[in-house]
Amino acid sequence: MINPTGLRIHKGSRPKGKLESLNYMHKQLPKKVGDKIMYNLLKTVGFKIQDGEEAVAVIRTIQKCDLEKQLEYILKLNEMPTKTMITFGGRDHLIEKEIIFEALQKYQGLKHFDFKADITDSEKQEILNIFKNHKGTSVFVARDNHFQNKKRADLLADGVKSMLIH
Repeated sequence: MINPTGLRIHKGSRPKGKLESLNYMHKQLPKKVGDKIMYNLLKTVGFKIQDGEEAVAVIRTIQKCDLEKQLEYILKLNEMPTKTMITFGGRDHLIEKEIIFEALQKYQGLKHFDFKADITDSEKQEILNIFKNHKGTSVFVARDNHFQNKKRADLLADGVKSMLIH
């Protein structure tokens, strides 16, 4: 999981009525106008989106994400032998690290790693070796932002390989 949701609403989605209002406004406007407004709004707050339809899909997805029910699925995951890797950054403009740290307490069998910025090759290898003896790992990089899927792509890909091997 990259930038997981956590178990309560994040700053970008508060107050919850804001998302409902945006969705309602979009439905009231002509599609072309509504899409343009949504696109510009989400681009302004840092979303990497291609067009208005994608912007609307993002808003509706966030709106429908039932964070409180995620605990049920975390508990089910804990009962299964499924390997898990969670990564998140401290400079994320959408996801609050405190909410993720709260949620991490609900996961069992994860070895946690904290980094300021860079992960050395030996530290990366230590993370990947975790899957030999543990269910998984969580990796927090204080200076990373929301786009770890790009910056940490090698770690994520190697993490998947390690999970499959072990």
